[in-house]
Amino acid sequence: MKAKVICEFGATLVVVVIALGVFAYADIGGGSGKVKTPYSPGNPATLADVTKVKSFSSTTRILNDVVSEGTHVTKGGQNVGLLYVKGATVTGTPQYKFEGTDEGGAKVSVDFSEVASFVVSNEGRDATSLTVEVMQFPAINPAELLEKKPSYTDLKNNYTRTVRLRVKTAGTAGKVLCLVAKNPPAKGYAIVARLSDLPANSKVELGYGAFPWGTLSLPAIWWATESVTADKDYPYRVVVRARL
Repeated sequence: MKAKVICEFGATLVVVVIALGVFAYADIGGGSGKVKTPYSPGNPATLADVTKVKSFSSTTRILNDVVSEGTHVTKGGQNVGLLYVKGATVTGTPQYKFEGTDEGGAKVSVDFSEVASFVVSNEGRDATSLTVEVMQFPAINPAELLEKKPSYTDLKNNYTRTVRLRVKTAGTAGKVLCLVAKNPPAKGYAIVARLSDLPANSKVELGYGAFPWGTLSLPAIWWATESVTADKDYPYRVVVRARL
């Protein structure tokens, strides 16, 4: 799922350009197709800027239309995380990363800010664990991103990889690993699905949420630096429609 900005003002479309420090939308409500970025155009992002937005990105990912096996009910939400839960009541703080082991038994961790999608494999499931194939994008750290200045095409071609890891689904005291998310105005987290209940080989995509910066709500696309957004194939752009 791609996060979208859709503004409705009857038949009138309003252009707003806002700059606050380094963070800004290039265009909000203009209908111009300009890029969505948390960084101010013409003001190069620093390592501190990118690192800060990446931390926001970890905790603000979005899920839509997730189905548990054997049902036709779709669920989703924002601020997606993973948490061991008993019953239907969600308590505690989620983790915003996949953790597990690779085929050699080494520990593997993929932060949610770098998860484009994931698939639960139909191989090797048991009562306590399963295998998850994570599409990691971009597989690059903020320092490399700023040093190498890749285009979006470079990122897609050279910094996308599949990480296969064994994930423990059974916790202590009868708890099981669940995808959890928020759905305002309801408070707190709710279960989207048990990880073990996701249909095998069905892709689950994570969209980008937003984070507050002063009075603004900015897209948490941490890797949307100028070298990336200058690429004509960069997909995250402002979309505007008029009320019909």
